[in-house]
Amino acid sequence: MKLKQPPSLDEFYAAISTQLRGRGVPCAITGGLACVEFGVADHTEDCDLICPAVHAGTVLQVLQASPFGTAACQYRKSSPPLDARWLAGGYTAHLHWPA
Repeated sequence: MKLKQPPSLDEFYAAISTQLRGRGVPCAITGGLACVEFGVADHTEDCDLICPAVHAGTVLQVLQASPFGTAACQYRKSSPPLDARWLAGGYTAHLHWPA
């Protein structure tokens, strides 16, 4: 039996933004991954998403329900919560999938 290959990081992040849009969350990928998409950069390992703060709960649900291989989404050390109250105060949340 042939094991299914995990998606590339680019495919993984694109699938998350597709899931968010499917749930009615307007969002855009920015930063290094956007540069890769437009041919400005060759490699990035992170994804920067811009989404309205009112959708923070939905974004967090999608991220937590989206493992990358066997790695579950976790907050980075010292990150504020992905919560509309923190986002309204100008904070950004930082999450990752440790591998």
